[in-house]
Amino acid sequence: MIGRMFKVPGHKNFEYKPRYYDPVKEEIEERMRKHNDTQLNDRKAVKERISRGFSNYQSRNNSYSKGVLRSNITVLLIAVILVLLGWGLLKYMPADLFNF
Repeated sequence: MIGRMFKVPGHKNFEYKPRYYDPVKEEIEERMRKHNDTQLNDRKAVKERISRGFSNYQSRNNSYSKGVLRSNITVLLIAVILVLLGWGLLKYMPADLFNF
């Protein structure tokens, strides 16, 4: 009876077959497929390539600007807290500490 109270349950076995996914390879294959489907001087294909390039730039730029904004807000918040702490310490300190 006491032995069953402290018995550790065994591990459970399961079948898991991981799938390998390479996003870079997928992107390269997609670009090759699009390139083979369209001709080089096709206007629609050129516009699509240009817009794809801009969308990648905008998404990187957008995430960068969000990070900069978050960092600036953090620095501003820390500065405000430090100013308030300094003001509170100076206001409520005894005046005889500053007499030399």
